[in-house]
Amino acid sequence: MRKIGSLIKCTVFLLLLCLVLKGVTGILVPKNYTGEWSSPVPTYSGFYNMEKNTVDVVFLGSSHAYASFCPQVLYDNYGITSYNLGMGNQNILLNYFWLKEALKTQSPKAVVLEGTFLFPRVDEPANTTEAALQKSLSYMKWSSNRINAIKAICKADTGQKFADYIPNIRFHDRWKELHEEDFSAGDIESRNELKGYSSGFYGYCEYKQYKPYGLQEDSCEEMLPVMKEYLDKIAELCREKNIELILTLTPSAGASTKRHNALRKYSEEKEILFYDFNTKDAFSEMNYNFQTDNSDTEHPNVWGAAKITDKIGQILKETLGLPAHEDTQWSSTSDFYKDKLYDAGISHIDDIYDYLDAIDNDRYTVFMSVKDDSSYSMNETIVNAMNQLGLRTDLRGRFRESYYAVIEEGNVLYEQCADGPLEYVGSIRKGRTMFKIISEGSAVGNSSSICVEGRELSVNSRGLNIVVIDNESCSVIDSVCFDTCDGLAAVRE
Repeated sequence: MRKIGSLIKCTVFLLLLCLVLKGVTGILVPKNYTGEWSSPVPTYSGFYNMEKNTVDVVFLGSSHAYASFCPQVLYDNYGITSYNLGMGNQNILLNYFWLKEALKTQSPKAVVLEGTFLFPRVDEPANTTEAALQKSLSYMKWSSNRINAIKAICKADTGQKFADYIPNIRFHDRWKELHEEDFSAGDIESRNELKGYSSGFYGYCEYKQYKPYGLQEDSCEEMLPVMKEYLDKIAELCREKNIELILTLTPSAGASTKRHNALRKYSEEKEILFYDFNTKDAFSEMNYNFQTDNSDTEHPNVWGAAKITDKIGQILKETLGLPAHEDTQWSSTSDFYKDKLYDAGISHIDDIYDYLDAIDNDRYTVFMSVKDDSSYSMNETIVNAMNQLGLRTDLRGRFRESYYAVIEEGNVLYEQCADGPLEYVGSIRKGRTMFKIISEGSAVGNSSSICVEGRELSVNSRGLNIVVIDNESCSVIDSVCFDTCDGLAAVRE
């Protein structure tokens, strides 16, 4: 009996130890969560939580994929259900193992693979960084897929070790840099409404040299051998499972006719579909403009992604015959996506009247801080718009005075105006997020500072500096200054 009792105690102790280690490891593993940017926590946890056999299409690739293919657009426009498993700097090797992992719970009819990482990206044997590999693997469940993926990485890059991919070994000393997100992973996991798509690309691309290319016979750029090996594996796996594979290249300054020819040749040999979004024909069909539909030289913005996804939808419907159907997992998130489009538009409003109306939204926290002077161009319409936000100070006639305000969820938390310098330290989001706000008129310092969690966000230009924060994710929607001293021009960094 003593032996049995000792055995029970030992078993209970080991179980408790395992639970503690699991909890500690869960805290130490990096979450890579930055609001609207794609994060492995909601992307992969969300996928594991999807109802079985409800995903029609799986998107694979790197950030080129998660910025380009929006499952909500595909569902809203075509009734086709999909999930985006792309992750920043994810290589083709990991695309393969994530596809294998996906097939445990889903039976997709099509897989769309973005092919940028078939070609050289970084000077590393695995064509990506160790950090990117960790980010993609840390949230794959432990199984033969994860073990085999680590083995494949170590085979491709002999400088890496299997032990480095065991989280409580790799991240054991990360306690020195823990943040709020590390203790709220459960909350972050629930933020998978966009199903792997990243809505964080708001900007316009200023790169003028990009030109879509016409199709022409030319030489082919060689794919990296390791990447081609796993492309072959993806193609073979899709064939075995009777899944249609579509190869793509999304709009990027790195695209070329040589890469196009390499993928076209491969797709012809394997009898799979290939669509290059960089061709003149593609641009014409989508009415795509690189300067306004791309966020930078590599990634589409939210408006460009909608056009790209719509084109994929046409292919899936007209060429592959995928039918429309209803699913509450996607229909229930349509309004969430529309909110993200609304957020994206905020950063492109240059008219102060429209801007003040647009930020009157309970989803936002709004910071205002005056630098130099805000009174000279202040008028009744602006004052009324600020009153609509709940503010009560009339800045007309307050020449070169300091002023700050903080509005959270439609409620004015702080507002003050004075002829001396102003400074306030406080918190938002139920005390989870600290801020420090400073306003100094021209004669008493001539400065604006809006610092949130140690990060300076104010444009610090003359007039009314405004910062808009998303209350749920704490991501920055916009930072702008309107020159309410002279002319009302909008200034962004």
